[in-house]
Amino acid sequence: MEWIKNKFLLVPLLLFAAVFALDKLFLLQVARDNLTSWKKIEPPFYASRYDLYDLYRASVPKHRAEGLKVGVILGSSRSAEFNSDGIEATIHRSRTYNFSAPFACPSYWYYWLSRMEKDQVLPDYVILESDGVIFNERAIEYSLGYSYDSKFVYKHIDWNRKRKIDPWKREAGFSFDEAETFFLKQLFAMYRFPPDPRLIRENNETMMLFTPGPGGGPRMWTPIALRNHILSWMGRVNEEKLGGIPNLLSIQLPPDKMREDAENMAGIHLSGYSASPTQISFYRQSLATLYANKVPTVLYYPVVSDAFKAKQATIHPKDWVSEETIEAQVKDIDPSGLFIRLVNPDSQLKCRTFVDSLHLSGSCFPEVEKLLLEQLQIRG
Repeated sequence: MEWIKNKFLLVPLLLFAAVFALDKLFLLQVARDNLTSWKKIEPPFYASRYDLYDLYRASVPKHRAEGLKVGVILGSSRSAEFNSDGIEATIHRSRTYNFSAPFACPSYWYYWLSRMEKDQVLPDYVILESDGVIFNERAIEYSLGYSYDSKFVYKHIDWNRKRKIDPWKREAGFSFDEAETFFLKQLFAMYRFPPDPRLIRENNETMMLFTPGPGGGPRMWTPIALRNHILSWMGRVNEEKLGGIPNLLSIQLPPDKMREDAENMAGIHLSGYSASPTQISFYRQSLATLYANKVPTVLYYPVVSDAFKAKQATIHPKDWVSEETIEAQVKDIDPSGLFIRLVNPDSQLKCRTFVDSLHLSGSCFPEVEKLLLEQLQIRG
């Protein structure tokens, strides 16, 4: 063969193999601790949801044998503070698992729903976050890097994306570019976790940092030590709080800071907004799965600050997925409204404190939970 006669042809192959092997060193925890920012909490947060799913799948048969109802929350960081203890106050004898993750999106939620359906552990009720923000093209960034599996992504590639089909009628999902990004991130650690040698000093320098969780507060940490503490705390959150992060503190951002944050959030979520056919497709498939299995579902339209509402009214993204658009899809899938209902608690919510322009303060969540869960009780 030609390559045997010309050994130099092996050089590119050997070079690629060496680079590929070197790349895998960046998957080592010590490399990631030192070469990626300690502030980047998304990778371990998404990883913790796999541990939560293992706990959920093992616990569902036990809960049902004990006569308990089992619920699931699917949302972004704006739904992270829904918790099982608070929900049980309204839905007695229940356990609710919170799979919310930072900047999560419908494709991420459908991934978990499809696994639950396959494993025959679909929940007895669902709270599903639903507003225009989750449909943004940018909403898939974290999920592509830290979620899904290869079989799921390949199965749901939308090979006909270039055809002019109503995105609400599509049943595939990922564009070819999104699938390519996912597989490249799976293959190359430096693409998934970009290293930066300049971070070594920052990650190892002792400083005053805030400790999360019960008994938390400011103390001296190296960022790496704090990060490891957070990982341990997240494991306990799965076990003790079923993935929810209850926080009853009332925190209100000052008006000038709120306007500044709204400006920043508008730049991320509203400027250049483009509704993603990928997210629309998976959202529709999620609703169809829940309806087909007769799972009572509340679609939660998150409450945002007046400052963010003002920016939205000013920018007014042309293809924003509105409350009316979502409601139309609900009526198309569940005309009777027996199993799926969209709820925007904004007009009824008395608690009006915000951590930032997009996130309600933790003290407001008990009231939000009650407003949402009343809709589940209406349908029994």
